[in-house]
Amino acid sequence: MNSKSKQTSFWLAITLYVIANSAYSHQQKESYTTVTINARTEKLEVMQRFYLHDAEHALNLVTGGKANLALDEQAQAKFASYISQSFGLLNAAGKPISLEFIGFETEGKYLWVYQEGNPPGDMSKMSVKMTSLQDVWSQQINHINFELLDQVKSVRLSHLDNWVEVVF
Repeated sequence: MNSKSKQTSFWLAITLYVIANSAYSHQQKESYTTVTINARTEKLEVMQRFYLHDAEHALNLVTGGKANLALDEQAQAKFASYISQSFGLLNAAGKPISLEFIGFETEGKYLWVYQEGNPPGDMSKMSVKMTSLQDVWSQQINHINFELLDQVKSVRLSHLDNWVEVVF
């Protein structure tokens, strides 16, 4: 192999590595949510974290637009509204827990969505449903951590899941 062929092979390998790494790092297709009680307000808090790139890509696929979620607050609000509507909790009796949309923010490579509601009287179990981004990507996994009653319970929801019960 001559020097020019070696150099071409080297740059080809570097290019393929960068492309593969870039594609992998940008396609997380997962979210992380925490459900807890705020000690100060005594409210049930829901804090949802999405990769900004995934959120932006999904919004652009759905709307056919070119939103920049890092800079466009109106696009952030649309995404946050969608997320709020795709998340639900049921109390131990199977009745919906009313959640109020509190707000959203971007922080580095993440977009956060916040909701809160009154905690149910019986905290022995809850059911959760989260379809966020699963209508865009069937590979989307939504991780939910419940930090309640001095316990941490976690569930991973795929597009195949409906309501999932969490017992404390």
